[in-house]
Amino acid sequence: HCDAMLFDWARNPSMFDTAILNHDFEGVLAPSNITRATRIDGFRIQGMSGVPQTNPGSACIVVLGSPTITGNRINGGNITGGSQWYSQRTVGVAILAPITDPAGPLVENNDIQGGQSGSFATFGVMFDAVGNPPMGNATSSGMVRNNRIRGGSGANTEGVAAWSSAGQAAVVGNSITSGGGMGGNAQSSWGIAVGGTLLVDGNLINTDQNAVGGCGGNWCGGLASYSSTATIVNNVIYGNKSGLSAAV
Repeated sequence: HCDAMLFDWARNPSMFDTAILNHDFEGVLAPSNITRATRIDGFRIQGMSGVPQTNPGSACIVVLGSPTITGNRINGGNITGGSQWYSQRTVGVAILAPITDPAGPLVENNDIQGGQSGSFATFGVMFDAVGNPPMGNATSSGMVRNNRIRGGSGANTEGVAAWSSAGQAAVVGNSITSGGGMGGNAQSSWGIAVGGTLLVDGNLINTDQNAVGGCGGNWCGGLASYSSTATIVNNVIYGNKSGLSAAV
């Protein structure tokens, strides 16, 4: 809090908006030497809109190290195209392999909203890899805990997408919504889509059906495992508003 009448610096991130409005598609960068001792805390972070040209597309936060990201409002940018599929993505928090710390970053108590993609995909939180295209054999870890995560609007939309996740990677105690397509009709839409190693424990997935979008043409719903080695326990999982809907 700081205004012309009172300079008491009272801290209330929801009342006293402190915004980071990204000026490039990489957004806020946590480089590989960052540990959990470094905190990104109490900001509203807005992803850049436009036409990205490189991986991972437009990201609010790119994580190459292991920071603590807590108490933020993270809103993905709106994109309209890109040079390749891997640039045609809008992401709230992109955790990009290789992450060398076995524990990885801590993403906790944030409100994360995926953006709108007019081309390929939109994710709230994404475990993927660096490179153009992303490195196929690199892995990342991290704890995603007690967040509110909502997928955006686009052809493919996930609250959490975990392609490179390994080791201690975990998604625990979150409220996650899958999102939907523009006009309510995505090609693919999941609360969580996982292809790596991931602990999925104690989440509420698509339980707020008023916030769940639609999907057409492919199976959509709560959680999809693409040959993953996930451990999925203690969750409450619903499908979405689709003719081809599944909880899991």
